[in-house]
Amino acid sequence: MPHESSTLRRFEPLPAAVDAAAVAGQQSAVLEAEIQALLSELEGKLTRFTWLNSSAGVSERQREENLHSLSFMQVALEDVGATVLGISAAAPAGGESAPAALHLPTCS
Repeated sequence: MPHESSTLRRFEPLPAAVDAAAVAGQQSAVLEAEIQALLSELEGKLTRFTWLNSSAGVSERQREENLHSLSFMQVALEDVGATVLGISAAAPAGGESAPAALHLPTCS
């Protein structure tokens, strides 16, 4: 099957070297920000869910148990955020400065 020479690809070096570490660092920062947003959104939804299920018609004991459970969930979210921050801090910098601080959800 004949090919025109203009359609054949030649392997040529890229004009500028791609810094894989810088690209990985940028992608990591984007994912870190996405995780932060997800943690914040999840904390809000868990709080609303707990309060809705602790409203009128729920016994005082059940309300206390629900709020206690909410505090456990909030601590778990803080643990996830801290783990993400630790992974980010342990990653090679790739010429970049220290990773940006991750704003963690806090227990109310």
